[in-house]
Amino acid sequence: MELTTETARFRPREGRRRFMTDHARRRTVNLAARFLGQANQLITSELLAAGCDGIAPSHGDIFHALFRYGPLTMSEIARRIHRTKPTVTALVDKLERLGYVQKRASDHDRRSTYVSLTDEGLKLEPVIDAISEKLARLSEQNLTPEEADRLEALLAKLTGDAAELALDRPQPAF
Repeated sequence: MELTTETARFRPREGRRRFMTDHARRRTVNLAARFLGQANQLITSELLAAGCDGIAPSHGDIFHALFRYGPLTMSEIARRIHRTKPTVTALVDKLERLGYVQKRASDHDRRSTYVSLTDEGLKLEPVIDAISEKLARLSEQNLTPEEADRLEALLAKLTGDAAELALDRPQPAF
């Protein structure tokens, strides 16, 4: 989930007491952004090394949802990956141009469009799984198992996914 103003769940709580100094908050945000940048660099370089030119880290959630659940409507994808429908439409359109997904209108509701993986898209599952595993190993290499569990819980709480995390374990990092 990206932390943007379009993300309705990422809103500061009014009247909440601040626990960190301004410097500590800025440092925490800086460290989180730096880690995200490093993760995106790793994902991008691994995708290029695997010959997956054109796929961006932002496509990972869509692949994950389609690998796991099969064909989904655009609205279902948006809900599952916590993105807006216009964002999902743009991401899916690019994947369609690259030949990894196909779209088709619903037989029951012409307003709904289903997205499914093509054969080329299905071939990416082991590649994406391997990248996810590598990213997970690297992100945990300097943490104890307890610290890794705590970090996951804190990130889920920060992004509003704590309840979902409890119901939906485990998930790939990418």
